[in-house]
Amino acid sequence: MSHFYPNKLLYYRHKYRLTQEDVIEELDMVSPSRLSSWEQGKSMPSLPNLFKLCKLYGVTSEKLYPSLNQKAKKKLIKKPKPVVKIEPTVDKQLKQLAALIVDAYFHMK
Repeated sequence: MSHFYPNKLLYYRHKYRLTQEDVIEELDMVSPSRLSSWEQGKSMPSLPNLFKLCKLYGVTSEKLYPSLNQKAKKKLIKKPKPVVKIEPTVDKQLKQLAALIVDAYFHMK
């Protein structure tokens, strides 16, 4: 299964009128094929290279990979399912017990 990583790497490279060779030189890379595969979304840069690209283009990683940021936000928005469902009466009793424990602790001091 191959992955596709939509990004704006090519957009920013063109925006700043840089060639692939310019970017390769800035990132101290050897092969233009790696940069090409990043720009085509076939692979992703390592974190150090991603940070270098962000610095080179003056943007955040969210600007370079907006779709990945949206996927991460969706994962964070999902509410976890409760492991144990507590009945309202039990929940009330637990709160009362917690209050008693706190009161007892402070009375002992």
